[in-house]
Amino acid sequence: MREMLRPGEMFGDLRVVSELGRGGMGAVYLVEDPETCERYAAKILFPEAELKDHDNAVARFIREAEVAMAVDHPNLVKVYDVGRDPETSLGYILMEYVPGGSLHDRLMERLVKNKGPFPVKEALSIVRVIAGALAAAEEHGIVHRDIK
Repeated sequence: MREMLRPGEMFGDLRVVSELGRGGMGAVYLVEDPETCERYAAKILFPEAELKDHDNAVARFIREAEVAMAVDHPNLVKVYDVGRDPETSLGYILMEYVPGGSLHDRLMERLVKNKGPFPVKEALSIVRVIAGALAAAEEHGIVHRDIK
């Protein structure tokens, strides 16, 4: 699958910096406001996802983002905007960018450096933070379906 957005391209008023990752429904890009240098994560819905279930894919994507915008928790990424880009017609969610990589990245780094898994105390702390964030989301009717 080709890149939907390329570094240096504009997506609305934002400049694409890089692709951060891909999932089943779309790709997430690091984007930047050229005027303020503020950085965001933009999840872009794959056009193919719309074709498979056109009637529901975009509506579900937008509905979930609108609900997420109502949730305020320190361990959940803030959602700032959701919609469809007028130039490309791509569905998007504009979110807070949190640098530092994923939990998977942190674990893989430990394993590569032969440090083994997280110590029990640290692992329990991580699980506690994740459980609190998931509980806050669930209070607003959001059930995350892609926890790894």
